[in-house]
Amino acid sequence: MTKTTDRENWILAKSDYIDPVISIEEWEYCWKLYQQKKLGKIAPKQYKTSYLLKDLVSCKCCNTLLNCKDQRTTGNNGKKYGRKIYFCPSCDIQIEVEQLHLVIDKILNDIRLNHPTQIHQGISLRIQNEIKTLFDEISELKKGKVKYLEQVDQVKNEIKQRLEKQINVNDKKILDLLTTYRISLNIRIEQVELQIKEKQRKVSERQKVDSNQETWNLILQNAFMDREKLDIVDLRNLLTNLISEIKIDKHSSIEYQLRHNLQKQSMSDQLELQF
Repeated sequence: MTKTTDRENWILAKSDYIDPVISIEEWEYCWKLYQQKKLGKIAPKQYKTSYLLKDLVSCKCCNTLLNCKDQRTTGNNGKKYGRKIYFCPSCDIQIEVEQLHLVIDKILNDIRLNHPTQIHQGISLRIQNEIKTLFDEISELKKGKVKYLEQVDQVKNEIKQRLEKQINVNDKKILDLLTTYRISLNIRIEQVELQIKEKQRKVSERQKVDSNQETWNLILQNAFMDREKLDIVDLRNLLTNLISEIKIDKHSSIEYQLRHNLQKQSMSDQLELQF
């Protein structure tokens, strides 16, 4: 197989014999997607899902991301029964996919009210701030982890010193307490490590958001199309790039925030939650 010449060595020229099928901006966008997928910066499965708000909706009560589940079954007559839902694994909130997806039309309408340049500038600034905040939070978590590790070492040394002496009844009680404390410290360390890993994942996601103006113009074109006519991959791409967060509570209230707009929007009394 012939190796592709590096992009910087290409010689581009306009042909007088072939009419272009797409614009240079569209070609650049496709090339960028190809390169990102080639380098593993885009997970194709992340866009190929009917759960259009997957990883974007969280429970307002506990901040846990809502999971997705297909509860449908097919009967002997070929008819499907059941429903597809988003649900909070901690608070037991459940909502049908079709019901929650009603918020997508409102989000698209909000996007249409803004100029693409305004959206691009707002998103770029917001993502930079989000990444800085995440790095600050990761730094604090790492400092906390260091303190926990130091405490673990101190407890280990204390246990070791007491074991080297003759143990009485009181010593046994103290050793039990120290052992329990050491276990609790290790649990805290594991929790901190999980928090660091999750925040690093969020940093990685935000760094993947394309900052190119031309790319955003192409992405935003989809916002002006009828949602039913949009390809599911294009719609998912649009939503994951534009939505900062969606919160839902037990009172059927929904809040969402777009990356280019610091103001939170609400959509209350329009959705019926299932418990």
